[in-house]
Amino acid sequence: VHPCLPRHCARNHPTWGARTPPEYLMKVQANWPHWVLLAVIIVGGAHLRHTYNQSSVIPEPIRADAAYYLIYAHNLIYYQTFSRDNYPPPEPDAYWAPGYPAFLAAVILASGEEDVTRAYEAILIAQLALGVGTMLLCYLIAATFLPAYWSLLPTALTALSPHLVATAYFALTETLLCFTLLLSIYLSVKASASRRTSIWALAGLAFAVTYLVNPVTLFLAPLVGLALWLQQANGRSKGREHGNSLNLVILIAPLVIAALAWSVRSHNCVADTGETSGDRLLTNLSSGLYADYHAKWKASLLEPEREIVVPGDDINSFSEFIRAFGTSLANAPGDTVAWYAIRKPALLWDWDIVVGFGDIYIYGPAATPFQTPGYGLAIYSVMKSLHPWLLLAALFGLAVIIASASSARPALVITYITVAYVSLVSVSYTHL
Repeated sequence: VHPCLPRHCARNHPTWGARTPPEYLMKVQANWPHWVLLAVIIVGGAHLRHTYNQSSVIPEPIRADAAYYLIYAHNLIYYQTFSRDNYPPPEPDAYWAPGYPAFLAAVILASGEEDVTRAYEAILIAQLALGVGTMLLCYLIAATFLPAYWSLLPTALTALSPHLVATAYFALTETLLCFTLLLSIYLSVKASASRRTSIWALAGLAFAVTYLVNPVTLFLAPLVGLALWLQQANGRSKGREHGNSLNLVILIAPLVIAALAWSVRSHNCVADTGETSGDRLLTNLSSGLYADYHAKWKASLLEPEREIVVPGDDINSFSEFIRAFGTSLANAPGDTVAWYAIRKPALLWDWDIVVGFGDIYIYGPAATPFQTPGYGLAIYSVMKSLHPWLLLAALFGLAVIIASASSARPALVITYITVAYVSLVSVSYTHL
């Protein structure tokens, strides 16, 4: 109450002396239907993932790559050694990146379970939490360039994506990588609108973590930083040049430190005969060279009596791969170019997962909510019908971005750079 007014005036006029609510609270109150819808989408997406995890029947979900990741986690916990050896004492290797096994080890330790396989329920819960985080990040990114209610659309598509739901059932890197990629994009968008070096450093840390989850993202942070730097070039004053260059360095520095640290560790700890990320790169390059690689590989496992020769198995060095690629290009130039430029990108963005069981599944299921009558099957049918239209919309958006690159929103630029980069890497060296 104003000191010159008697107290009874405040009682007779309740608006006198009342405090104005904070601006953010007023916005929340004014847009409460928007926040209710967002909550419904997030809770619905979490419920869908929980239902899928509880009701799906998938024989041996811990196999192949998933089994190796859990072996890595076990060796980290009990031997403090990064290795996929399944017998003690494990020999250090660098075949896979440390990010996801470290995540699994942290979850297993937090669960209190001594046996890795018994901790699988805790892993599913942790990956469900990552799925919720992915939905929230998708919303936060969309909200930077879409009108209020339109930003809920990509969030809903993420929440209902059968691929994201099904993949999170397995102990594989995709769920964590999706979260860290979106976190990197979001923090980069925030950094692009800020002069605070701390935001740029957080974005750099997110890219470094993403690299440790999957090293193929190594050059993503430099590309994003360069794109933001170039986009701001037209409107940059001389006084800002040093600041923008410094921010670019801050963005990339954590990634460089992480890559160097992992390289030094691998050089010092892994024996000359041990497996490294270079061996894995060669394997992916070799398998990605042949259109029929996975078909023959699957057939060789299912019908061993046929003695099917899997192409690329005889490639044991990068020089041999270069020779094999040159031979393919010389013998069938049109087919080789079409394979890398058209058919592989089409396979990458096709509905079916090629490297796996097929459809939306990496490992074959006996039964899932997406296969039985009910809302799960309805969601699956709608999302599969929308898939080609979403791809066309994405291509249209890409054309718009290219036409107005200098004035495009940072969120759109960074997102499309990420999609283009991942696509290029995938079709260059692996069969996806």
